Amino acid sequence: MHSGLQKLIDAGTITLEQAQAVQYEIGQPVVGTVMPTPTQSMFPSRRAFISEALTYIGFVFVIAAAALLTNQAWDGLGRWGQPGLLAAGGTVLFGAAFWMRMVRKDESGRRLSSTLFVGSAALVAGTTGLILNEIWVPKNPSYLDAGSPLWQEPARWVNPAMVIGVALAALVVAVIGYLLSGSALGQLGMAASSAALALGTGQLILALTNETNQTGPDRIGFAILFGGGLLWIALEHYGYLHEKVVGQTLGIGALFIGLQGVGIDVKVWASSSVLIVLGLGLLVFYLQGHAWPYLAGGIIGMFAGGVRLLVEYVHGTSGALASLALGILLVVVGVRLVNDRREPMMTVQAHSGEDEDLSMPNVIKEIQKDAEKYTNIEPF
Repeated sequence: MHSGLQKLIDAGTITLEQAQAVQYEIGQPVVGTVMPTPTQSMFPSRRAFISEALTYIGFVFVIAAAALLTNQAWDGLGRWGQPGLLAAGGTVLFGAAFWMRMVRKDESGRRLSSTLFVGSAALVAGTTGLILNEIWVPKNPSYLDAGSPLWQEPARWVNPAMVIGVALAALVVAVIGYLLSGSALGQLGMAASSAALALGTGQLILALTNETNQTGPDRIGFAILFGGGLLWIALEHYGYLHEKVVGQTLGIGALFIGLQGVGIDVKVWASSSVLIVLGLGLLVFYLQGHAWPYLAGGIIGMFAGGVRLLVEYVHGTSGALASLALGILLVVVGVRLVNDRREPMMTVQAHSGEDEDLSMPNVIKEIQKDAEKYTNIEPF
């Protein structure tokens, strides 16, 4: 892969498929990919899109019919028939996803397979929740109400432990599905399971260590979520998550949510200062050659922290004017940072003709001019 194209891929500007298409057009060999014939297209045809759309619509009708039949027969299935039905559905979806991935190697097959894997993970999570509910939650007679002294409440650790069990089951299936058929939807499935696992772990620790009935702020769970955001960014950075912009956005979102949860009941000046520091850190990371989500996260962090400080400690018209000035300043800084990132790239393009093929700078320049077409496009 050409070094210039590899930088664009790493920055999230173009996808691997688009880079391979560029290499093919300029006559360079596409490493690790079978060269298409002149009559083949590197991008899906209209027929492929229609076929994929019809397949999704068919799946929707099948799922809707299955949900309707299940709802009608749900009460008659019994305590173990209900999780058994969900488990069977999850197994069928997992098998269908695996089969589709084996028989269809194209991008459409990958996305369809990933969707089925995510559906299987959801059904496995439901199955696990029903089973744990039957095992751990006391069953009170129908003639008792919650105010009766004979009413049995589950132990405080039960609910968070059930959340952890459900999240782990879904995460295992989601990870397997992503390894077999990676997609943005598959990454979202892993992220949702991981977030539930982090928060459930924090609640469980709180339930086991707090002797009173007050749960209090779940700082531990949000701290774990913050660490998970850092891990997510690292996985994306080192190439374990292929949908780079999605991975960056999810990681940065986890950082902000985790900080907000940890900072609950903390002094405004302290939590706002940490937000500003996080924003500065993301901006520094962006300047190291990374993609636009770090720029957006940096500006949001600095703006949110600065506005909170101004609203809390500067009142009246002066506070509003100061907030307006801060917003304008951050917008100007953001625009300047974007320009600083683009100018060196244009310089390299203008003077790289001596060392590279003469057609390569022109191809990269065309990609940059058509930014709205190529920026942030990733395989779903």
